[in-house]
Amino acid sequence: MNRNCILISGLSALAATSLFTAGCGGEKPFAKVNGQVITKDEYVQALEQTLAVTGAQGAVPVPAGRMVLEQLIGRKIILSEAATQGVLPSDDDVSKAFRYRKDMLEQSQPGKTFEEELQKQGTTPEALRENIKAELAEVALLVKQLSIGNDKVQQYYNEHKEEFGLPARIQVRMILLPPNSPQFAEAQKTLSDPKNFTEKAAREINVIPQLKVSAGLQVLPTAQIPPAVAGKVNAAAPGQVVGPVDWPMQGGSAKAWLKIEKKLPQYSVPIDQAAPIARQRVVYQMQAMNDANFSKVRNEIIKKKFDASVETSSPVYDTIWKSVKQSAQDAGIGVAPPPGAAPIPTGGAAPLPGGAAPAPGTAPAPGGDTAKPK
Repeated sequence: MNRNCILISGLSALAATSLFTAGCGGEKPFAKVNGQVITKDEYVQALEQTLAVTGAQGAVPVPAGRMVLEQLIGRKIILSEAATQGVLPSDDDVSKAFRYRKDMLEQSQPGKTFEEELQKQGTTPEALRENIKAELAEVALLVKQLSIGNDKVQQYYNEHKEEFGLPARIQVRMILLPPNSPQFAEAQKTLSDPKNFTEKAAREINVIPQLKVSAGLQVLPTAQIPPAVAGKVNAAAPGQVVGPVDWPMQGGSAKAWLKIEKKLPQYSVPIDQAAPIARQRVVYQMQAMNDANFSKVRNEIIKKKFDASVETSSPVYDTIWKSVKQSAQDAGIGVAPPPGAAPIPTGGAAPLPGGAAPAPGTAPAPGGDTAKPK
């Protein structure tokens, strides 16, 4: 094996990706987990996706190779254990979870396609389906061991129904300026003719960076539109311009023009479509609450990962895996606790075992909190 292909921890994100894609060919498998093969293509794809996602967030982890190795090993164990216990997710459940993520992104950001967002994250619909299958498999194992019935899933859905969809919204193109400023005076002249309110104008006139980048495009929940202007905005037809109006913001107010792009009705997801996601969130809720039974079962699942027989294609990867196991052991994770010991805290942010890299889902409206009223 090319020595360059095993230098992980000290490489930058770009260098690591380049070396893996350029010099890591060959017929030998990357690793075996209890006899199941992890191919080099699987490793390279997962590494590239991890670097793409974390790089877009502005924080590329140096030991990306270590993180991906643990993720892939965990996934093999989770899927194998789910198959053994007869709880491997059905194709229908995987499709429902996939469609939910797709619909939520495209409904929350009209004009963007799910496929484009996946490309930005360095992945494909097929790879995402595999990730979702692994996510649902680990949830299914926990659901079985914790005896979480459909009644609990239905109860969670009933209590959080609004979280499985989106409220009525209006997509607008917004120009937001400080009152009594030179920019506002100039904008008044330009926008006195509504025909001048174009995407190019919104990009040039806006002074808030997020609005310049998005050319002012926002998706606003109807209920969050400031009461003083809600009547005008709700009455305006697509293509019409409202403004200038006072727009409350943190620390004061601004002057705003809003060009109505689309009126978007409430988007609801029925329980039969939302069930895989609701089941997942019931488990996450138990995790966030440091539930003792959850901690015990989760620890048993993680222990299966660290008890697995792992063979890699290089002594360097063997060393990395041993380091992962040692770090977990030092933290008391995946180790059988002594009788009477307190459960291992999981924390709300701790990932479930074998978790996959994040995928597009419910994204915030363009521009973040910039244009939200107080």
